Amino acid sequence: IEWTYRLIAWSCLLHAKKTNGLPLWFSAWLCGTANDIFFMFMPFCDNFWQAQASVMITPRLPLYIVEMYAAIIYISTTAARQFNLPYVS
Repeated sequence: IEWTYRLIAWSCLLHAKKTNGLPLWFSAWLCGTANDIFFMFMPFCDNFWQAQASVMITPRLPLYIVEMYAAIIYISTTAARQFNLPYVS
């Protein structure tokens, strides 16, 4: 799964570069990572650990989690834009 997310995240980055979607890709990356780090430090949520991976950013944060956020948020937002789906209010 780790290398699958890595491939998808890099593919999304290339797609974003070709379609002027870099701000969206970087926003997905930043917001997803910030969300994970934020909840790691919340006392009432400090009860989860990610699986160990080949590349660990911190002892509790593997690189594939960061790549997963970039891939999933970018793909879903891009698809919603492509299909002209309405905003949720």
